[in-house]
Amino acid sequence: MTFTPPHRQRRLAVIVILAVMAVGSSGCAVRSVAHRANLVASRVGIVPETTASREATAREKCASAPAEPYWPFQLAELYVDADSIGQAESALRESLHRDAHYAPALSLLSKIYFESGRHEQAIRLLETARGGSGELPGEAPPELAADLAIEYDAVDDLARARATLADVRGESKSLTSARVYLTLRGTHPDSAASLAADAVNEDGHSAANHNNYGIAQLRAGDVEGARRSFLKAIDLDSKLAGPYYNLAILDEFFVFDDDAALKWFRAYRERSHADPDSLEAVFERIGSSKLVGKDGER
Repeated sequence: MTFTPPHRQRRLAVIVILAVMAVGSSGCAVRSVAHRANLVASRVGIVPETTASREATAREKCASAPAEPYWPFQLAELYVDADSIGQAESALRESLHRDAHYAPALSLLSKIYFESGRHEQAIRLLETARGGSGELPGEAPPELAADLAIEYDAVDDLARARATLADVRGESKSLTSARVYLTLRGTHPDSAASLAADAVNEDGHSAANHNNYGIAQLRAGDVEGARRSFLKAIDLDSKLAGPYYNLAILDEFFVFDDDAALKWFRAYRERSHADPDSLEAVFERIGSSKLVGKDGER
């Protein structure tokens, strides 16, 4: 997406939010849920279940219920949590072998494909699953429609992305988030403000929702509101790269604080090598020495 402050044009990093969980932050989500469960268990004198024991249980269930797609899917979630993405893919394929239309497995596998840039593969997966069951686009689960729309956008087919969301019947948190994302990426990004606020209200635990709401706030001229939203996104998921990039843009081009902007940009580069708005060149023009850390590394 682009926005145009009075002095120059800059882009903000719009973050994709995918249904159920985003692979980039799913480990945090799973660990957070497990931590809360273990905390409650400890308070009532129950020994918390470890990741190893949960994996062993899931494997046992996989063997004892060979037709049930849920158990290999649960294994895949545990593998994602442990950053064992190859094993997660294998488990998800087993889940889909048991039920080719099992939506949670389709969604998570499409997210793995998305994170690795295999967008065409994700599109084939979701289109085949949807069409193979004879479902009309409007009858597809909202979460899968949201995933498919985001994948279409990733291959620059915005028309199909919008059409996919327009045909969906029913609502979901992921669907609202996908609509925010596509609106911010579209030709009328200012119209995303109300929708972005709705997404935060529906799912205030989503770092991506807060990041994208911050973009809408910044476009509307609410600089400090945008800062709070970006900081909230970081608080919810410190691994998410976009908010750091957006804070660098905010401090450099709206507050004119080179040092603060550089701090955020360096934090962003620890998480991503992409530079969609050529911020590194901006800082190099300000002074290339600022891009060198105390350890001498760029």
